[in-house]
Amino acid sequence: MAHALGISGHLCQVLTHVRFSFSDYRHLTKYGVPGWQNTGGIMAALLAEIGYAGDTTVFDGDYGFFQFCGYEGEVDLSAITHAIGDQWHFTQITYKPYPCCRMLHGGIDCLYKIIKENHIRPEEIESIDVKGHPTIELPCFIHKEVENVVDAQFNAAYVFSVVAAGVRIGPEWQDPVTMKDPGIRELMKKVTFGGHPEFVQRVQKNMKEQIYTVDVVARGEKFHAETLTPSGTVGTSGAMSDADLENKFRHNAERILTQDQISKAVQNLLNLETLDGLSSLIETICV
Repeated sequence: MAHALGISGHLCQVLTHVRFSFSDYRHLTKYGVPGWQNTGGIMAALLAEIGYAGDTTVFDGDYGFFQFCGYEGEVDLSAITHAIGDQWHFTQITYKPYPCCRMLHGGIDCLYKIIKENHIRPEEIESIDVKGHPTIELPCFIHKEVENVVDAQFNAAYVFSVVAAGVRIGPEWQDPVTMKDPGIRELMKKVTFGGHPEFVQRVQKNMKEQIYTVDVVARGEKFHAETLTPSGTVGTSGAMSDADLENKFRHNAERILTQDQISKAVQNLLNLETLDGLSSLIETICV
């Protein structure tokens, strides 16, 4: 195990979150090439298994992992093993009900509420103003291009326009035909967004209290909505249920997998602890 960890430290990809967030364009790599960290972990374990000696002091000294990967400041190494085996952080993972950056979800909730309650049609909308997480003022959210799936995930004006246009929630948001839709492109010109002035103060008091507001002008009237708990927030009434997750999986998978494969995959995924191995699951989710 020590050798595997020592090897993995040298195979660990440097995170590119800051590069992505402040770039003048959006690239598909985002915070790192998908799956690369897992690949490094698997390779480290396999290499250690055949006797490849790792850097067993990778975390130690003035030139350990955190320093050579570019981290500055104090590192609390005890946090890595604190309550290990007893405290499971993955239980706090938030699942996304919408196929876009999580920072936009609260605004989407509010916009859907306004549209549904007041039966507003896209052509009636004069303006949409969203206030929420201050992160949405970063360059990765404000670039106007919508040319690839990552643009479709982070272009805030596009995302709110897709919602306003009534596009079905799912991969449809990232379809080329949706990204090039003239009606959606026209709606994008009517969207403004930025950080809510109370957002940081509220979060500092309660991490789960995230304020989002949306104001829509349509039919000559102004409609307002706000929320403190974006859909999907774990530990709240908005958390996604197993049924919600199953429905999302079924819709996302139906373009590639057969209905039989999807049903078997759902059964396996919801009962992982009863499986003898992963082969039966892999068979259901591969083309």
